[in-house]
Amino acid sequence: MSRFNDYLTFTAIVENQSITGAANQLHRSVSAVSKQLSKLEDNLGVRLIDRSTQSLAITKLGEGFYHKCKDILAAVAEAEQSLKDELSEPSGKITLSFPEVLLRSPFMDFLSAFSDLYPEITLDLRVSNQVEDIIENRIDFAFRMGLLSDSRLTAISLNQARPVFCASPEYLSKKGSPNSIEVLFSEHRFILPTYLNLSEQVRRLLTHTDKLPISLEHAHTSNSEAVLYDAVLRGLGVAIMLDVSIADDINAGRLIELLPECPLPTQNMFMLYHNRDYMPEKMRVFKAFIHANFTRYFDGT
Repeated sequence: MSRFNDYLTFTAIVENQSITGAANQLHRSVSAVSKQLSKLEDNLGVRLIDRSTQSLAITKLGEGFYHKCKDILAAVAEAEQSLKDELSEPSGKITLSFPEVLLRSPFMDFLSAFSDLYPEITLDLRVSNQVEDIIENRIDFAFRMGLLSDSRLTAISLNQARPVFCASPEYLSKKGSPNSIEVLFSEHRFILPTYLNLSEQVRRLLTHTDKLPISLEHAHTSNSEAVLYDAVLRGLGVAIMLDVSIADDINAGRLIELLPECPLPTQNMFMLYHNRDYMPEKMRVFKAFIHANFTRYFDGT
């Protein structure tokens, strides 16, 4: 068990990039954590972490050892969870990763309903517009637009989302409503995300030209989908938003869909998870619940 605690302490130091941070996480003293790291290095006969009064850095050998420790800790946690699954209701924490756009979709309602149904399961909600390494970051389920080519992952198709051009009534009252794609791109100001490449989508729509008509230099930009949403509501320009995230705004008249006769290509939403021999009961019930609710909602069944 002492070796297990050594690995737990070492991984905490690496992930916090600080002995003090690891001590706080483990509810131990800084000196106790520092001594345990030194003892582990002495037993192994290698330097795992280079440390000075200002900072610390993991060595090359330490980095390889860190990943092996993570695998060991994960295997122990999985073994413990498999026993709990045999004896009790599904419980434990599920780590999710999903983009900001889902914060304004039925997805959040599904999570609330799941939590009511399985009160012993807690959720670690990680919101990111960047594609994370699911396996490296120990993410149980990731929700992404577009299928990722990773043979280690299983992808379950949930629904299709349609990107739409939209603007606020206030913006259109000042600039007018475009009657063609060419007018839209030449006479209107766009609000664009810097975390998403729209080039391929726009080129697929405008097959008659090789020149991309949207320039980041002449558009408002943001690295946050929430900021883009607020910006288009406040009349800063035209945005390209997913229909699933602005359906309520369009129905209420807060946003106006532009040129619906010129649809952008739809995107598939997937639930991704790591292929492995054993899936804890908490993950099995979550996967089934989310898949069933997406199907029921978007198919109208």
